[in-house]
Amino acid sequence: MGTEEEQRKKATLSQQRANQATELLANPLYIEAVTVIRASMYGEFEDSKLADEDARHELWQRMQLMKSFQGYFEKIVKEGRKGTQTIKMLDDENN
Repeated sequence: MGTEEEQRKKATLSQQRANQATELLANPLYIEAVTVIRASMYGEFEDSKLADEDARHELWQRMQLMKSFQGYFEKIVKEGRKGTQTIKMLDDENN
């Protein structure tokens, strides 16, 4: 698993990345962009013809991509929480 110093360094980096991801996810411009893009995709989906399977499939793929995009940043936030727990554990062991 590495030395304590390596673990602490990795955990600290994870925390920093989580802070950046949290700021991004809370940024009003980011929220607005995601909301507008999602609304546009859902609108396109609602207006699509049932027989137009290719267009509907493409919209589904775009929706999944958007979900993955947001999920990536949410994963970074979760890893930051683990980093915080790691640092706390290391601190507890040293006290």
